[in-house]
Amino acid sequence: MDCADQGFDPRDYDYLVSTYGPMLYRLAQSRLRHPQDAEDVCQQVWLVYVRHAAKLKSEEHVKAWLIRVTLHRCYSAGSSAYARHHAELSEELQQRLTAAQPESFYSGESELRRQLNQLPARYRDCLYLYYYEELSVAEIARVLRRKEGTVKSCLHRGRKRLQQALTQSAIDGEAY
Repeated sequence: MDCADQGFDPRDYDYLVSTYGPMLYRLAQSRLRHPQDAEDVCQQVWLVYVRHAAKLKSEEHVKAWLIRVTLHRCYSAGSSAYARHHAELSEELQQRLTAAQPESFYSGESELRRQLNQLPARYRDCLYLYYYEELSVAEIARVLRRKEGTVKSCLHRGRKRLQQALTQSAIDGEAY
């Protein structure tokens, strides 16, 4: 696919930000769990995109590239010196603090989303891209640079772990 063939312009930033911005933000937020960190990552991704826009020829390539760069930036943000040297707030304290912020990612968060966020990144990423962003197994494999079989295994194992976590949560009475 070429830009001229599809009428796609990789420098149409307004279109790209409105089309892919919310998806990238949700992806970053699901990885980093903090709205401010997700916003920072998204800004970094768009700055990198501006430098590389001319190299990207199709909208499908742009989408995969944006997802891949977002995941890499999330990984970098999670392994930064700040992240390594600052402890997480306890879940109870975090819930109290975010209860006062209705636009927060955590308010109204379903048990499913909470348990999904507890999964290891390799499962969480595959499940998120498959169910929330509705990417096919082939698209996820391309974006994450993994084999399709690996993606299928991660989806299967992730679903199994998620089911176990939800079952345990219901037994413990946490879900209700």
